[in-house]
Amino acid sequence: MGKLFEMRENIERGVRRKRLDPVEIRARISMQAGFLLALITADTPDDPVRITKLAKAARDILGLIL
Repeated sequence: MGKLFEMRENIERGVRRKRLDPVEIRARISMQAGFLLALITADTPDDPVRITKLAKAARDILGLIL
């Protein structure tokens, strides 16, 4: 399991904890990050650029520090 997948799991937990609409939040994060959150699997290779973009999107939209 890579860092990207771990970040995706943390985002999913944050959405559930805050009781937000998961479809809307995933779409907003995906749009800001520039790639689909749904395509991140446990086998997805880590990419420093994607990690940075996803962390920023999660912070901006959910207030999560990943």
